Amino acid sequence: MAIQAVLLDLDDTILDENPGRAAARQLVMDSLCRSYPFVDPVAVGLVLDQTNQHFWSSPRRHAWGRKNMPAARWLVLTHVLIKFGISETDIVEGLLDRYMALRDAQMIFCPGAVVALKLLRRTYPKLGLLTNGGGRAQRAKITRFQLETYFDHIQVEEEFGKGKPDPAAFGNVLAKLEVPPEAAVMVGNDWQADIIPALRLNMRAVHIDAANSATEKLPAGCRRVAFLGDVPAVLEEM
Repeated sequence: MAIQAVLLDLDDTILDENPGRAAARQLVMDSLCRSYPFVDPVAVGLVLDQTNQHFWSSPRRHAWGRKNMPAARWLVLTHVLIKFGISETDIVEGLLDRYMALRDAQMIFCPGAVVALKLLRRTYPKLGLLTNGGGRAQRAKITRFQLETYFDHIQVEEEFGKGKPDPAAFGNVLAKLEVPPEAAVMVGNDWQADIIPALRLNMRAVHIDAANSATEKLPAGCRRVAFLGDVPAVLEEM
């Protein structure tokens, strides 16, 4: 069946958060080492990485944290301080504001994203944006990067009440676009949240793997690319 609709993820699919992540990580390292000379900056970076990985590895915490990002980051940063024996956790308040502002300021389009969005808009009848996260934060990104004009339907997890990988989240977008699953393609960077549930609904899928680190075998109806800029050419072959 010909492709009638393309659904896209937002974070690390259209918008690249990696520059902000790296800058915010360096901010934490530099800030703690200036305030507490006994702290090793390399150790701070490692503990921050480990704490983030642990926090977001839990599906329950992930579901809560992505809709309560400031609170989630407060917990992570507080845990880092405690690991280094720092009891003045009030430092987190000021650090958190700078951390979040820096992450937002450093956000950019993923390579080829703008050209790809224009091509997809011209080529396919319907485009949908399906993103997890809080309504205020995600809408701010959508407005800042002027993404509204590309999509026939935009769905944010907190606003709809359910997010990926819940099949209801995908089903609602398909219903809004008025296309069957077999005529739709999901494009995203998260194998578990974007790709697997789409394939289970008989959609096709394109997995974006910028780090070239994926090890999952590609099932039928699925392709893998490095960036969104590669997607239009791949869709022509699906």
